[in-house]
Amino acid sequence: MGVHNGLPYLPEAVESILRQTFSDFEFIIVDDGSTDGSGAWLEAKAKEDPRIRLTRQENIGLTKALNRGLAMARGEFVARMDADDIALPQRFEIQVQTLRDQPDLVLLGSEVEITDEHGWPLIVRGHVAEHAEIRRRLLAGDGGALTHPAVIFRAEAARAIGGYDERMTTTQDIDFFIRLSEVGRASNVPHVLLRWRQHPESSNHRRFGTWADMRRYCIGQTIKRIGVERYLEELFPPMALGYPRDNLSRARWAADQRRYRTAAALYRQALRTSGQRLSAAQGLCEAALLEANARLWNGLKRFSSRLKAILSPR
Repeated sequence: MGVHNGLPYLPEAVESILRQTFSDFEFIIVDDGSTDGSGAWLEAKAKEDPRIRLTRQENIGLTKALNRGLAMARGEFVARMDADDIALPQRFEIQVQTLRDQPDLVLLGSEVEITDEHGWPLIVRGHVAEHAEIRRRLLAGDGGALTHPAVIFRAEAARAIGGYDERMTTTQDIDFFIRLSEVGRASNVPHVLLRWRQHPESSNHRRFGTWADMRRYCIGQTIKRIGVERYLEELFPPMALGYPRDNLSRARWAADQRRYRTAAALYRQALRTSGQRLSAAQGLCEAALLEANARLWNGLKRFSSRLKAILSPR
């Protein structure tokens, strides 16, 4: 965790790490020249919990702070965390087990819930799990392919690629992820494991104006490293047929769009196909229940509108 003037959100972020269900870790915190009292708070907290390894430096930026923390890390895996976010209790447990179960994974993120400055949940960000799609989005400069404070990666692989590029003041995560995904597989677990706080003082807001230049630099460096042909092949992979080939797939497609009557009809047709009967029966039941719920909800909305019209003063 890199920290620069992390108050008032810092205590909640630190406590969310210390309360992880997976507790065998060292918590490396690099105080990057804080002037708001964060340093003093961290020093006091480090005395309470021996897992905290605190180091302080002049304000030289997040990228250098991250490389300093990476150099200090003694573990097999390194997890990232920001000073204003909240890690859910099972984050480390789920991510560590996933990395242990899948040795070809070098980089693993998770689903995240975006909140406002008060911690009120707004929306789930939405992440894909497939390596090729994550890679394609990264090569397009899409910072939403992986959420930086939600990732965990193999320390050996991170050091092999040279850590973070200290020439980058922002979007250092995209560049780091691109290079890391060249030596192994990247993925996201589907569970929400982080509450990603957005507020006016976050780096995402304060340094938004530098993103375009830094992304161009990042992509330019990538093209120099892997070549134009490979870059274009990964950015524009062969397209697969988008239309579902069978009734079961079409039914699921319709259900995702809340077209439950269409879905039910297609599920009934899929019941005739060997090997799909169990899934079709399950889907048919779900579609029927969702259709009934939708009708009930629409009926309640109509009743509410009529009641409002009756009670409203003329």
